Amino acid sequence: MCKVCGWLLSFNVYASIFFITCMSADRCLAIVYPLRSQSQRNLRRARAVSCAVWAAAALPTIPTVVFRDVQYLEELKVMACVVHYPSTGWFVVLTLMKNTVGFLIPFAIIATCYCSIGRHLLGAGPLDEGPANLDRVLTMVVAVVLAFFICWFPFHLLTFLSALSALGALTACWGKWTVDTVIPFALCLGLCNSAVNPFLYCFVGNHFREQLDGLVQAWLPRLSQKTDSISSRLSSFSRKLSDLKDLGSQEPAGQHKGASRSGSKSDLVLDSRVSCV
Repeated sequence: MCKVCGWLLSFNVYASIFFITCMSADRCLAIVYPLRSQSQRNLRRARAVSCAVWAAAALPTIPTVVFRDVQYLEELKVMACVVHYPSTGWFVVLTLMKNTVGFLIPFAIIATCYCSIGRHLLGAGPLDEGPANLDRVLTMVVAVVLAFFICWFPFHLLTFLSALSALGALTACWGKWTVDTVIPFALCLGLCNSAVNPFLYCFVGNHFREQLDGLVQAWLPRLSQKTDSISSRLSSFSRKLSDLKDLGSQEPAGQHKGASRSGSKSDLVLDSRVSCV
């Protein structure tokens, strides 16, 4: 369970970062190269890229599965689930790999994509709805890049400082204690980036409120029609049910009258036979 939980956390971190990077590249291709990328941006290609992202996110988590285990900590006198590297060199190399693959390369791609989008929008002239629309789009572009940087930079800075501390470059005791204490909170801040992006993509979008109002206005008539249809069906069903009940209550009376008539006829026949005898 120690290895599984650690692997899931690390896998979630890399997968979220890689998917955000792919979304940035996809948006850049759709806006900057719309005609050229139209044939490439299809469902089959999207599924292939998604599978590649999942596989790429699983590769950096292999050291977590290998080196993470439950060990006894002498200084705390407790058993804990920790990552124990064979040597300081392993820790430094894997930390630098984490900083490069998990932050530097994705941030460079995201910044390049959104800078290309902003440059393309500025070079294309004013949009159909005027400069205010262009300002909103550029604001969202800057907000997405800043959100990624603000959320993930503290965590990777602290992990880099922990590598320097392991090499002996950071000798202050308060520095090592601060790094070890703040890293969990910085990781939580980094994971918040996945929760912030939907608000940036949707709620900061230009026509979100109009689309929401249109969706509500389009949905309410359908809902009322469905409600009227259901109520009419229920009323017709209740009428049919009442008719069946009335019919069922009349059938025994008819049967009783028929029985009485047959009984009277049999009595007449019997009386005639007796009179003949």
